[in-house]
Amino acid sequence: LAVGHFLSLSSSSWPLAATVRLWDLLLLEGPPVVFASFLALLQMYLPELAEDGSPKLDEVTPGSSAGSCEEDDELLDPTIFFRRAVERGVSQDLQQVLLHIRALIPKISMGLIDQLRRNVSIAGIHGVR
Repeated sequence: LAVGHFLSLSSSSWPLAATVRLWDLLLLEGPPVVFASFLALLQMYLPELAEDGSPKLDEVTPGSSAGSCEEDDELLDPTIFFRRAVERGVSQDLQQVLLHIRALIPKISMGLIDQLRRNVSIAGIHGVR
């Protein structure tokens, strides 16, 4: 879920106008924006899962409609469900996404980011995944 967001800073999956707004925010606020933006997307669009691990079907995503059986099967995959919900949300309600990101930025300090980097480095040295 996170690879494309962190490696391309959303440029590979977000519309250009949305990507530019995110990058503006990144230049203004710094690295916490990258983490805040992904956390905002998770909070806003990651579906709750049913007991079988599929997204709850009562979750309504913006612009969703009944499609082919193959499309319906794909929507049962939480990763595909999340990515499609993010694409729709960023395209249709960018302002709400940006407000959510801005609310999370103060909660993510550079100290926290540095601590997490050290933890990842230590885990890598010890072969922990």
